[in-house]
Amino acid sequence: MEQRYIRQIIGSFPYPISVNYKRLRSRDCSTPGAERLRHLLATAESTARFLAFVVLAECRESLEKKPAPPPRFDRELAKILKSPVFGVWINVIRTGLKWLKDNPEDMVCVELLDFYFATKKQTAAASALDEMVRLRNDLSHDKIKAFTAKDYQQLCENLETALETLLKALAFLSDYELRFVDRIEVSRRRRQLPHFTHHFELACGSDDVFEADTLTGVRDCLESEVMIFKNLDNQKYLNLDPFYVYEKNAQAPDIFSTTALKSWEFTNTAPAKRGRVLFPASVSAKA
Repeated sequence: MEQRYIRQIIGSFPYPISVNYKRLRSRDCSTPGAERLRHLLATAESTARFLAFVVLAECRESLEKKPAPPPRFDRELAKILKSPVFGVWINVIRTGLKWLKDNPEDMVCVELLDFYFATKKQTAAASALDEMVRLRNDLSHDKIKAFTAKDYQQLCENLETALETLLKALAFLSDYELRFVDRIEVSRRRRQLPHFTHHFELACGSDDVFEADTLTGVRDCLESEVMIFKNLDNQKYLNLDPFYVYEKNAQAPDIFSTTALKSWEFTNTAPAKRGRVLFPASVSAKA
């Protein structure tokens, strides 16, 4: 991948994607093998998960503004998110965007439509997502244990090609900011409604020392630690609760993403820095 794309992904993409991609480029993952394969898959799935959560937030926002028949996955959404796999995120992206196409003016991240659809066909980026799911589903623990160095090299090359296609097509993500609420100040003047000043931290790029910022133009009082996805052009934003949350009181403070939605009140979460382990690190290529 060209250096300008690499710098863009590491420097300005949403943190859950960027931090995984930076780990993929570390020395431990520099050669084809089990470790590189693990982190190629982790980066691919963290990207798909982020896009799926943005699409779900878009659907929720649209339904709140204009009540309409919900997306086809609505009745089964709670069921499929109880134990989601890589392919589930792709299904949510595809189904949600097909539904959102009818009202693009209500979307915050309207670029997602051109990212996924080209006239009546899928784009190369959408096909890359499908290819990564296919490659992932073709794996099993027994099959990986039998891998040779040549097998790892071929599979890593195929995944890397698809991942590069996907990430290049997501260059528009640099025009958005992922933020979480650090604290809220409330001021009230006599005979006036309360005024909320939200103090945010920006979760853009791979650095976990987040930049502070203040935002007064938020339409509602957001809960502390809620994350929003903001369009820098029109200033509109999506509330990504309960899909992402910043946990500063965790043993290792980080942004946590939903990995399984057991109910609308209780979720299984995992820290972004750890990614998702898809198979044991001890698995290695045979000589």
